Amino acid sequence: MDRKHSRSASNAYRTKKRKFSGNRYTSENDTISTSTSATKIAEKPEFKVNVNQSLCYRIVNFILFLTLQNILICKTCKKGIEFSKRAEKGLGFTLCVQCNCDSEVRIPSSPKIDQAHEINRRMIFAMRLLDVGLQGVNTFLAFMDISKGFSKSTYYYLVDHIHIAVKAVTQVVFNMAVKEEQEQNENAGNLKNHLSVSGDGSWAKRGFSSLIGITSLIGKYSKKIIDVSIKSSVCKACKECVLYIKKRIKNKRTSANTVKTVQLTNKVMQELSTYYGLAVLRNSESVEEMKKGIWATYYHKCSTNKNPQHMYYPPGTSSWCQYRKAEADNNLKDFQHPPALDDTVQALLKPIYENLTSNDSLERCVGANTQNNNESYNACVWHLAPKHIFSGKQIIEIAAYCAACKFNDGFKPLIKIMETMGVTIGKISTEFAEKCDEARIEKANLCSTSDSKESRSALRNARFEENEAYEQAEGVMYGPGIAD
Repeated sequence: MDRKHSRSASNAYRTKKRKFSGNRYTSENDTISTSTSATKIAEKPEFKVNVNQSLCYRIVNFILFLTLQNILICKTCKKGIEFSKRAEKGLGFTLCVQCNCDSEVRIPSSPKIDQAHEINRRMIFAMRLLDVGLQGVNTFLAFMDISKGFSKSTYYYLVDHIHIAVKAVTQVVFNMAVKEEQEQNENAGNLKNHLSVSGDGSWAKRGFSSLIGITSLIGKYSKKIIDVSIKSSVCKACKECVLYIKKRIKNKRTSANTVKTVQLTNKVMQELSTYYGLAVLRNSESVEEMKKGIWATYYHKCSTNKNPQHMYYPPGTSSWCQYRKAEADNNLKDFQHPPALDDTVQALLKPIYENLTSNDSLERCVGANTQNNNESYNACVWHLAPKHIFSGKQIIEIAAYCAACKFNDGFKPLIKIMETMGVTIGKISTEFAEKCDEARIEKANLCSTSDSKESRSALRNARFEENEAYEQAEGVMYGPGIAD
């Protein structure tokens, strides 16, 4: 037979080449479905989710199915059945039920999103909320004998899905926060679109060596985050800070024949910081009065019996300055000043006070606005992506956006993020979110009571004293030249 003819004849009966429909490594690389859901979220900003009351996951040993196949039979052929596991993709797989019938039953282990299993997206998102990355996930799955885990490419495809969904939901959260801030700003008698915000930045690493940083803006009235920006840059520290000064003079000794003075200890730094804050809060409507109040605290700590410096304190018997009270009562001869700051400390602190009492610095303090909310938000971000563990920009963005959602509206937006990724929401997750939000409100109400504030203040002071004791002990045990 002619070879050419036989080849063409065989090709006629050859089956058509099957189209590649993906495998365990490529099932998550299509982000179209998540992007489409993200677009819908922007068009209809609602946090209501569809809850499947019957959805519930349990960890089950596969030997359970091997036991069941010994006691179950097929209704059609009246023969025994066999269970097998196929097409494993991360945590998802297909449970196949076979018997003597011509067809087999295939049951996905979790709801499917196109060719992907939603359990994989759910797992990685939950682990990211716990700051567990690829290695941690695979370690957990291996030691639990659940799965071989995820490949690096599959993991980052899943992270892409999370990033798209998180960004979309967070934008809705920000839009809602802006509207709320505009309404409250207008109710306060201001122009609707002229918003007052507090801003603060934070870096992904300590020591000013980070290439990734975040910046947040929080509305004055709503106390909600209205925008977050994640950027890459290099931080150049150029200003001298109190902690640096403390290190310079920590081991400095005073002469034995001088009058007893006070060094710049943790406790003194805490006092100076508290006095500065009180001076700003008590005179928040006037820059000049703030200046007087701040310098009053400085000179108060520098005053001695030979050189009293209380000119910035109010006179009279009702003054909260003990020297001024004694002056009004003609009892100055019996008044004794506490130990003043060391001369070296005074010389080092004065330029800092001059910088902190500049008009440019104090004008920003008019109205007694603080960055406490921004600092609280920063802590939430680094709880999800700790500074001591390296994270790329995409992971930092996911942490920053999730923290913003939780900061503004609790756990509900996080549930919406899961739904945006195509994850089926069950009863347990929604109930957990509701309980967490209720507990958060209850805790906030408790923390706002005066007893709770006093307790936190006492605990903070005790912690400073404890740290001071540790530093004093370490100063003796460890230092330059001790080993010589």
